Amino acid sequence: KTTEALPYLEQAIKESPDYADAYLKAAQFYTLLRQPERALSLYRALLQRQPTGGAAATASLSAGELLLKQGRY
Repeated sequence: KTTEALPYLEQAIKESPDYADAYLKAAQFYTLLRQPERALSLYRALLQRQPTGGAAATASLSAGELLLKQGRY
């Protein structure tokens, strides 16, 4: 379940802050749980750590989609 996975993903981010997949998956789960601000926070944190590459592209796209849905972009 999504809610069961989140603590593990948060721990993975703390222990391995460059582990992009943990940020992306946690942000996706927060989006599903209708917590867009937390999801955006994770996307932004990932982009600060890894501003280029595949994970950055995914984070940018996903954050943009969230902002569009909220009418903020």
